[in-house]
Amino acid sequence: MSTVIETSMLDHSVVEFYGGARRGPCLQITSLKPIQVRDTLLEQLQDEGFIHLTLDEATILRDVLTMWIEKQGGQQ
Repeated sequence: MSTVIETSMLDHSVVEFYGGARRGPCLQITSLKPIQVRDTLLEQLQDEGFIHLTLDEATILRDVLTMWIEKQGGQQ
């Protein structure tokens, strides 16, 4: 089961989920923009897996992560 964490970020969503006994509580940050096709395979591979955040989005994400970490700390 997963839970969407509400944020004011416009280009990314945040989802909390349980990663099983090995990984425990996890967060997934997903870009809401479609993946861009690059000119070469190398450029495409280098682009995947990275999330580009503006300073405003990074600040918002910091606040979301802080709240999430504090919530998880009470469950350990």
